Amino acid sequence: ASQEELSLCCLCFGLVCQDEQKLEEAQSYLERALKLADACEFDNTHSFGAIMADICLGLGNVLLAQSQRKQAIPYFERHFEERRRLLGPKNKRVCAAMNVLAALLQSVGELDRAQILFRESLKLQEELLGLYHADTGLACHHLG
Repeated sequence: ASQEELSLCCLCFGLVCQDEQKLEEAQSYLERALKLADACEFDNTHSFGAIMADICLGLGNVLLAQSQRKQAIPYFERHFEERRRLLGPKNKRVCAAMNVLAALLQSVGELDRAQILFRESLKLQEELLGLYHADTGLACHHLG
């Protein structure tokens, strides 16, 4: 099997282990998936970017489930960056990834960085969803 295929298999095994609450095993598989994917010379296609985003999101979630919030930040940052690169800056999924990262930063006391992302998210949600959408209201609450 190629490194690309092995990376995808490790991602799948990691997500299954995560679903089964086998968090250490999930983390091991997902770290291996990321290492393999980083070593590959991909052509930055949409499907590869989505796989990288999923690996990073999986690792971030596993670390959060183990109460390792600070260690999860780089993975959520990379997840957000991959989503923005793939989908463009004006997309609801990018906005959701931005909100997750901002909330995580806020939870570890990185308030300045969190506020910047929450403001950017609010502006984007107002543009995409309108002023009176529930998600826009939630974004206002985060800044309050």
